[in-house]
Amino acid sequence: MEEIVFKTLANKKKYTSIDHFIAEVMRDKEKEEYIYDGIKDAVFKLIIYGFITVDTSSVKNCIKKEDNFYKAKKLGGVGEWLKHRQLHSNAA
Repeated sequence: MEEIVFKTLANKKKYTSIDHFIAEVMRDKEKEEYIYDGIKDAVFKLIIYGFITVDTSSVKNCIKKEDNFYKAKKLGGVGEWLKHRQLHSNAA
């Protein structure tokens, strides 16, 4: 689910609220397995990974992409970023 949320965020569109973003993910995928809570959990994971921050006071763009987001995009996604991170933590 994190990959789906990540790929949706990778487009250049801005979102005025988390609910609008989640609704877009659900609409684009049109499958029952993409339920609201699962998408919301994936958003929280991306926050924990440091990929995004959420500014609920922003009226134009509530989701801000952070440096880790762009690193993951360069590596090919969330899974590749996690592997890369694990390799570097094991080497240390």
